[in-house]
Amino acid sequence: TPRSTGREDRRRWADIDIARVVGWVDEPSSSAVIRALTDGGEWDCLGYDEAASRVRELGDAIAYWLASNGYGADTPVAVIAPTAVDTVIAYWAVLDSGAALVPLSPPGLGEADAAAEKIAGILEVSGAPLVLASDDFSPLAERARELAGSRAHIVSPAALAARAGRVGDSGADRDRGEIALLQFTSGSTGSPRGVVISWEALAHNLDMIAGHVGFEAGDGFCSWLPMFHDMGLVGIVLLAVSTRSRLELMRPDQFIRWPERYVEMLSRCQHSASPSFGLGYAAYRLRGRELPDVDLSGFKSLVIGSEPLRAADISGFLERFGELGFTVAQIRPAYGLAESTLMSCGTRLGETMRALALSPATEIGRPAAISDEWSATDGSLPGADAVTWSFCVGAPDADAPVTICDPDGALLPAGTVGEICVAGPSIADGYVQARQG
Repeated sequence: TPRSTGREDRRRWADIDIARVVGWVDEPSSSAVIRALTDGGEWDCLGYDEAASRVRELGDAIAYWLASNGYGADTPVAVIAPTAVDTVIAYWAVLDSGAALVPLSPPGLGEADAAAEKIAGILEVSGAPLVLASDDFSPLAERARELAGSRAHIVSPAALAARAGRVGDSGADRDRGEIALLQFTSGSTGSPRGVVISWEALAHNLDMIAGHVGFEAGDGFCSWLPMFHDMGLVGIVLLAVSTRSRLELMRPDQFIRWPERYVEMLSRCQHSASPSFGLGYAAYRLRGRELPDVDLSGFKSLVIGSEPLRAADISGFLERFGELGFTVAQIRPAYGLAESTLMSCGTRLGETMRALALSPATEIGRPAAISDEWSATDGSLPGADAVTWSFCVGAPDADAPVTICDPDGALLPAGTVGEICVAGPSIADGYVQARQG
């Protein structure tokens, strides 16, 4: 049933969607844990009861700061911090406070100048008045603020939370609006665009992903993806925590150094996500390495997205980890984009993996030139040498159609090459506009 667009009805639906996403803060699990790998190779762990307490404390402080400085519902609050338990808390505290979360990308090695310019662009476009920055990234945030000509207040999450007891904000009201987060993407133009994700879109997409991967209570999630990226943020961190599930995290640079730690995570959890190259890299780095006590037979879904899936990556991963219980049935090719929150469609648990060999020269509006087909029904692997395979990314949900159209938006017949058009409750509410004056 379509939702009414009337403001009162939309407000009611927004309240329901907020409760679906952040309800765990009021009713946390007492058994699952959130943990992240440290530079020393140890785990920093936090139970859900303590996590909920810390989220509420920091959320109170954020809500109080916004209200006392004249900001209301849907105010963007930015966070820049590395993958860590504390960052998970900061992300959720922003959501719990009623603000719109703006995840910022930490710089890679030697990328400080480019990162400062990118963050400056996001601060300018979003107009975020508050930036939560970990101590190691505070100088970067301050430089970006200067480049943007912004007056944003920069503070560490710990320092802001510590003020809660002193300013009496423990009862701060949550002035929640309709926006859950702003996902910034530069696209091909280099100019940051803030994709406006409503609570409705976020709640719907989380439900969609859970259904496609076969999530069940008691399942766990793990990831090496950047937390600020939509796949790592929505597909792992927000889905895992909103369902009170086990969550294990490591940074991308830790995955590069210790791919075996990621495989060990897969053996303890049931769901993960990765671009295709991650499979090929892990298989290459761990050739001939013994991985004692690793059993991947209980793993359920490795969602592959963000870039085209390569047959060589699949074959290499299966050849290396098949002896540990990993099968092709656990791979879930998917398609999505920030404008649809994350997932638009994906293969489901139990769905046979398929691929087509297509001519790259096929034009829009013409039938696809198919030279070969492959299916995983017989246990074989697609040839990785002479053929470039296009893998099936599953069927869309009934309430979130994905269609193939010509440039004017007209539907094209099945088997015809065209543009991808997505619709449904997960679609963003447009782009945030740069503030003038």
